[in-house]
Amino acid sequence: MRTPSLVWVTLAVGLALAPPVAAQPAPAPAKAEALQRFNRGVELSREGDARAALVEFRRAYELLPNYRVLYNIGQVSYELQDYVTALRSFEEYLAGGGAEISKKRRAEVDRELEKLRPRVATAAVSASVEGAEVSVDDVPVGRAPLAEPLRLNPGKHRVTAVAPGKQGAAQTIDVAGGDRVQVDLRLDDEARPAPAAPLALVATRAPVPWLAWGLTGALALGTGVTGFLALRASSRLDEQKGSLPVRRDDLDSTRGQMRGLALATDILGGATLVTGAIATYLTLRRPAGPVAVGVSPGAVSVGGAF
Repeated sequence: MRTPSLVWVTLAVGLALAPPVAAQPAPAPAKAEALQRFNRGVELSREGDARAALVEFRRAYELLPNYRVLYNIGQVSYELQDYVTALRSFEEYLAGGGAEISKKRRAEVDRELEKLRPRVATAAVSASVEGAEVSVDDVPVGRAPLAEPLRLNPGKHRVTAVAPGKQGAAQTIDVAGGDRVQVDLRLDDEARPAPAAPLALVATRAPVPWLAWGLTGALALGTGVTGFLALRASSRLDEQKGSLPVRRDDLDSTRGQMRGLALATDILGGATLVTGAIATYLTLRRPAGPVAVGVSPGAVSVGGAF
């Protein structure tokens, strides 16, 4: 551990006795919990669990914002190679402690700062939209325009900016300690989907129902044929009645043929009328003009004459 045990003890005692930086004094339970968490952070640091110690120190500072805790946060962050947090914590420690910090301690912290500054990169971030929310590695850091350049640890970082009604902008940068980079994020208007062109399906006049008309014609032809044959059978029956001698069986046979043909004629004639009516209906019900079907976002339209 970078800090001697005597420092931990001194800080713990100072934390218990010194008032918080905030204007309003912390309630007794919060102060007791802050001291408990601070001591636990010291213990975890001595055991080598720097990450858990950092959590405890931060929680203690939230409960009791005492500048002394910032020193410990800076030390643990330095050990975890989070140079940005260590640099910021040490600077806030010196600013918050002011004249209360001994010259020896101030000199020690100044030496740490001299080591840390070359290990931190800075990025000046600008966005084309004022008020856009800027984030680094998905953590919000402020709104454009930022008051000062961002401090970054060495390595790759993803800088993004978002604003209502705009497409988000992002840029990935790879920085080393001491780098000074410029990141310009341009946010374009959100692309609105172009309205779909109406899809016109044009149907011309429906074809004539030729099948119905063909069947009607066939039935009409059959009606004519059977009617003609029925008339011939009737004439033959009349001839047989006027000629002597004639057998009754011949008369009955001719009469039966005539009646059968007459019945067939009636049936075919009725069927012709029915199919003709259907064909006529289908023909008259055809669209009188083209039919246009339009399809667009949120609407369907049909136009034409019927």
